[in-house]
Amino acid sequence: MTSAILNKAIESAVSSEYAFCKFLSANDTGATGGHQSGILVSVSAKNMMFTEKLPADRF
Repeated sequence: MTSAILNKAIESAVSSEYAFCKFLSANDTGATGGHQSGILVSVSAKNMMFTEKLPADRF
């Protein structure tokens, strides 16, 4: 089943205009016990994925 999900993800990325892939770090998953909540998305990836600026957006 895992390879079916992986194949679907690859097919989707290949057929899309844009695709984003991120390997999750231990900090992203909460394994380190740090204060981070959620996945860190770089500024360059944020600009690719989100075109509308939010009021609190400082980048």
